[in-house]
Amino acid sequence: MSLSPRLSSRHTQFIVQELKNITSEIHMVDRDTPVEVVRCDRSSITLAFENISALVGHLVSIKGIFKFGDDTTEAFAVVGRITQINAQYVEIKMNQYDIETWGKFIKQINQKQQRVDKLFKSIKGED
Repeated sequence: MSLSPRLSSRHTQFIVQELKNITSEIHMVDRDTPVEVVRCDRSSITLAFENISALVGHLVSIKGIFKFGDDTTEAFAVVGRITQINAQYVEIKMNQYDIETWGKFIKQINQKQQRVDKLFKSIKGED
């Protein structure tokens, strides 16, 4: 089964070490692969993957590492269900995961967004 992840050029990355479709028992990624986290919230994650070999409703297992801008890494494992797939993205509703590590990742993303918002406001002269 082919899987073409999009590389993340951001300072906070999720390096997928293993992505397994538990429903079909197919390993879709079995090497260190940086992927872009397109969207995330309290209990779901959307990853940039093209040509994923899975269906909505399939159960997946993801093991990987978050690399934060300060060169720290955190191991992260998820068991979840695919809720949406399109040509470039896969959305996974996370059922089993480390809430503390996930919270750290969400915090990093929010801080980046606040810096970007502040930059745009200053460019537009809205300070």
